[in-house]
Formats: sequence, structure tokens, C-alpha cells
Amino acid sequence: MTQVSNWIDIIEDIEEDPEAAQILSSYEGAFQVYWSLVHDLTSFVADACRTYELTWAIREASERSRAARLAASKVAATVFEEEGETE
Repeated sequence: MTQVSNWIDIIEDIEEDPEAAQILSSYEGAFQVYWSLVHDLTSFVADACRTYELTWAIREASERSRAARLAASKVAATVFEEEGETE
């Protein structure tokens, strides 16, 4: 069972039985569980941001590569046409 699912189970138990709120307040590791969840969430968000940055870097590199290939093919086409006209 993950920490997040454990935390959700505790919340659901509290919703079903408000007296169960004492379980969470008396839980010795509640603070550690809370900070562990915060850490997990911030790690998840940081990973998501890095993934987003990576996908944009890939897209921009692809667009630059495509633009360079198009420019090179235009130059090649121009040279080919000029050579054809001189012969």
C-alpha cells in the first residue's frame, strides 16, 4: 500500500466515522506521512515540469532541424536550376 492510498483510506474512514479523526491526530507518524506526501507531490510536479521542458526542447530541435533541411533543399534546388540553365 502506498502512502497516498493509506492517506486516502484514513480520510475516507474519517468521512464515514467522524470519531476516527482521533486516529489521525494520535498517529505518531502523521507528521512524517504528511511531509512524505508533500515531498512525493513536489517530486511529481518537478518531474512533470522537467518532462514538459524536455518535450519542448525536442520540439524546438525538430523544428530547427526541419527548417535547416528545407533551407538546404531550397539551396540545392536553386543550384540545380542554375546549372541546368547554363548547359
